[in-house]
Amino acid sequence: MTPLLLLAALMPGQPPPADPLASLSASELAQVRSILRQKSLLSEKTRLAWVALAEPDKTAWLGGQKLPRRVEATVFVPGTGRASIATLDLDSSGVVSTRDVENVQPRLLTEEFQSAWEVASRDPRWRSALKKRGISDPESVTVNIWGAGAIDGADGKKRLARLVAYRATGEGHYLARPIEGLSALIDLVARKLITVEDTGAVPVPPPQGYSLAPASPALPGGTPKVRRENGEFVWGAWRFSLELHPREGLVLRRVRWGERSILYRASLSEMVVPYGDPTPGWRWRNAIDEGEYGMGQNTAPLVRGADVPDGAQLLEFTLADELGQPKEIPGAVALYERDGGLLIKHENMARRARQLVVCHTATLGNYDYAFQWIFHEDGTLECETLLTGIMLAKGDTPHKLGEASSAHTLSERLSAVNHQHFFCWRLDLDVDGTKNRLIECNTSPLPPGPSNPEGNAIAMRETPLRTESEAKRRIDPAQSRYWKVLSEKNTGYALIPGDNALPLAAPTATIRKRAGFLDSHLWATPLRENERWAAGEFPNQSAGSDGLTAWTRADRELQNRDIVLWYTQGITHLPRPEEWPVMNVHKISFKLMPVGFFPRNPILSE
Repeated sequence: MTPLLLLAALMPGQPPPADPLASLSASELAQVRSILRQKSLLSEKTRLAWVALAEPDKTAWLGGQKLPRRVEATVFVPGTGRASIATLDLDSSGVVSTRDVENVQPRLLTEEFQSAWEVASRDPRWRSALKKRGISDPESVTVNIWGAGAIDGADGKKRLARLVAYRATGEGHYLARPIEGLSALIDLVARKLITVEDTGAVPVPPPQGYSLAPASPALPGGTPKVRRENGEFVWGAWRFSLELHPREGLVLRRVRWGERSILYRASLSEMVVPYGDPTPGWRWRNAIDEGEYGMGQNTAPLVRGADVPDGAQLLEFTLADELGQPKEIPGAVALYERDGGLLIKHENMARRARQLVVCHTATLGNYDYAFQWIFHEDGTLECETLLTGIMLAKGDTPHKLGEASSAHTLSERLSAVNHQHFFCWRLDLDVDGTKNRLIECNTSPLPPGPSNPEGNAIAMRETPLRTESEAKRRIDPAQSRYWKVLSEKNTGYALIPGDNALPLAAPTATIRKRAGFLDSHLWATPLRENERWAAGEFPNQSAGSDGLTAWTRADRELQNRDIVLWYTQGITHLPRPEEWPVMNVHKISFKLMPVGFFPRNPILSE
């Protein structure tokens, strides 16, 4: 390796440019913008929803073929209901192909948040509704924008959003002062309110006397013993690479133990937050956060000593904004080591564990999410999601103890609505190669009888899941259910569920149709590079005709195939006063654990 390439390999956030899977650099994004403008794909009227690495052909990549460096850009003109997905070749500075899509609405744009506030502020109906609540100055009101959801009879060309309002005066955060009973539907292109929904004035909660920025002591340690080799991170026997995707956020790539393959690509495919209040101003609140807003686009830079330990290694990544301008994000991803507790012990032999944490956080409106991949010394790979931020509150009257309610009281005239969070992970496992099969494992007691006279027998049954329809499964703690992916040599990795939940919205609810991945905890599909988003490519304003539910109708074969697992993980959040005004972190996780992948415990020396 030349000294220049060696330097590039060691610099955080700067993988060698020869790697077709490396994250896009600022210079490459500037090149993308130039190509789009030269080809008249980007102008003053057009906007960019996403600019991301175009996935190279996996078979060609694994076969060692020289691959071009390509980018995929989703371009649209607001108000047309039409988008173009252009594939660009950076080596030749040309356009390889364009694909036009009709009757779709890409993600909401940053500029639309400001324009929504301006439209509402000057609309007489909105101003009148505020006056009924004793608010004469629209400048003292903050507006939040939400995806409109699926609206019957809406013109597919119209770009819509919903507005809710907060009193932006007094101490504390504006989210603690909702203007209840008031919302609106807005046309973002025509810049006008279509309807104002006013179900009656509710007293605005009084100012909350607190600060959202308390002093935080620095966290010690954390310096990771990680080295870089040819754009990959190496920690012990683990090898992997990283990408920051504008839509998915943190992407884990080419995970191996030594030279043995485990995982080709892992990412958050979609997430949804359904709220459980049936009143007019709340029943439509179902944020499909990734497709409507973007996890990477809403990256929250990490700070040493607060978000991560002092010794953490921070990586800078660059994304394109909606005008195509490169936007550098310092501290977009962090790597650090932490104590993992007792790893192994027998009599006088004991050893503590070390874990490598790879972390990315995103702030989406009121909630903050941290996504962490945790590498264990025993070959286990854990995915941990941390939920924090501010609960979505409503102006409300206190609830009596024991009464059924869709919300829980937080403080004077303020409550928080019951809701759920669901995350759907896309896991392209390659366990010792790309020809894998899927097995379900269930454990149960055997009935007493001649062969089980004490009734103490416990048996585990393995059932092959051969097709997509067979692989639509739910967790079952009563049977300690898990799933494993086996190679041709019967080496395997298991998906071990952690905390989870069932969707509580009725099967007929609109959100169940728009986010059909909620129907099962496990899905499996044969690899198709264009099947990436669990709720479809364009979930904003969609009715739910794309995504996992559509793809799996073909009921394709899964045996000895390159298969992708999709794991849906959820929590039911019933708010408590102790989580207000800022909630402590709530953790959920699942594990990918070796099962027959090693002949013996890998942490023991020979």
